[in-house]
Amino acid sequence: MKSKLLTLSLIPISLITFSCGGSDSSDTDLSTGTVYDGNVSDVFTQLENLPKEELSQDEIDALKFMWNEEKMAKDLYYSLYEMYSNLQGSKVFYNIAKRSETVHQEIVEALLG
Repeated sequence: MKSKLLTLSLIPISLITFSCGGSDSSDTDLSTGTVYDGNVSDVFTQLENLPKEELSQDEIDALKFMWNEEKMAKDLYYSLYEMYSNLQGSKVFYNIAKRSETVHQEIVEALLG
């Protein structure tokens, strides 16, 4: 069970390269330098193709915890954007909240299915 839970917990973390926001002037992924195309549907397709089995209560609880962690991170990045919106480069906080953290929440929801 621990290996299944570990696998589930790594999925949202590994997706940051697919959903990370860019700078003010372009949509460049900060973690890889590649252009962000806004298309994470491939990730959801991959999730749909994973073998299905009932989740244990521990796995459900862990995924719910993870969803709340992603929400907290999104709220934090939105708050940082609001606090520093007058500074150059502050849009990165908005992009992270809007793109990465929102997608991470959606992926955890899909895993809870």
